[in-house]
Amino acid sequence: KFVQPFMSDNNYTIESFDDDRIKSLNILKDLIGFNTVSCNSNLECIEYIQNILRNNGVSDENMYLSYNDQKNKANLFVTIPDKNNNKTGGIIFSGHTDVVPVEGQDWVTDPFTLTLDKEKQLMYGRGTCDMKGFIGCILSLVPSIMSKELNVPIHFAFSYDEEIGCSGVVKLIEQLPEIFKTQDDYPDVALIGEPSSMRIIHAHKGSTAFKTTFTGFAAHSSLTHEGVNAIEYAAQLICKIRSTAEELRIESENNNNNNQESVFIPNYSTLHTGIITGGTATNIIPSECQMTWAIRHRPFDNADDILNPIFEFRDNLESEMKEKNDQTSVSTVTNYSYPSLIFQSKNGLSKEIFDLSLSLASSKELVCVGFGTEGGRFQKAGIPSFIIGPGSINQAHKCMEYVKVSQIQKCESFLATIIDHVSSD
Repeated sequence: KFVQPFMSDNNYTIESFDDDRIKSLNILKDLIGFNTVSCNSNLECIEYIQNILRNNGVSDENMYLSYNDQKNKANLFVTIPDKNNNKTGGIIFSGHTDVVPVEGQDWVTDPFTLTLDKEKQLMYGRGTCDMKGFIGCILSLVPSIMSKELNVPIHFAFSYDEEIGCSGVVKLIEQLPEIFKTQDDYPDVALIGEPSSMRIIHAHKGSTAFKTTFTGFAAHSSLTHEGVNAIEYAAQLICKIRSTAEELRIESENNNNNNQESVFIPNYSTLHTGIITGGTATNIIPSECQMTWAIRHRPFDNADDILNPIFEFRDNLESEMKEKNDQTSVSTVTNYSYPSLIFQSKNGLSKEIFDLSLSLASSKELVCVGFGTEGGRFQKAGIPSFIIGPGSINQAHKCMEYVKVSQIQKCESFLATIIDHVSSD
């Protein structure tokens, strides 16, 4: 059932798959071959992308690298100037190079070899959907882009560690003031190629994850009056988080004035506790308990208004603990945080590209989602952003991740139309 059309000893070849239908096929095959799980380096993948650009005439002086602290991961920002050699304004096509792990998933095929189900017209491999499919599509159009008389610059943004709180692209955004003289010179709009089934996602929730550590005081379980039970105090904070989440749900159900242009599922900000660890033995009062919890908030909700009562409750718990033993404490650190997104055009080009994209999308309805993207970070930096890309989020991160052949074809056609729209010929 599954065939690997790129193996020399296979009966199926690239030619028999009708290579002309998918311009990005060879590039996608190569991209999937790079094991860029977030814990690994992506430098070979970035170098591969640079070589495609170089081979098509993109100058190294228009490629900008930014690295993580360990120098084993890199973002790549690329500018293709317009016909007047102008580099300011224009359109960003953005994608992340990292993928999620495959450990614990029972793959039938090699997750890092692009594999075709010819009957169903599905292409399997880690990252086919999220989101190397999009990167392959835009890279396949580089020869066409370089041959055109562009009326505005075209930019690419390829990042690392998107799967870890959209954290890698921060370095790229911090580099923008070095590339552009002023914020007014920034690109006019960013298209984020996350899997959306080629629909327009114009809004998503933001998220912040915390780790709170309760340090109590250990004692024999027969002497409960001498100890401070870290787990029991953590449990109270968990209950507070749960009750706050329930209040948000009830408030949303009772509110008849929800913004109907931005309806999320669920259509309210959410809170949850994800991990809790603590204790060493049943007969020891636990001296430590750690809990990881998170908020996902809508763009028009103030996260601080939701979180501050929880932090105040936490502080009161710490005061109560210290009354029993001054060696106790409660501390909270932020594991990751990324902003929400709601598309807001800043000029004619950003609205023009958004409207054109909506006319070309597989649905004319705007979509809001609960998951986050780098779009929120670009928007916060002053670059209006929205999401459209091949594949469904329902396939992302899963065992036997796949993208439909038809989705890649639609994405290639969509991107080609956008490029033609901002070209003279």
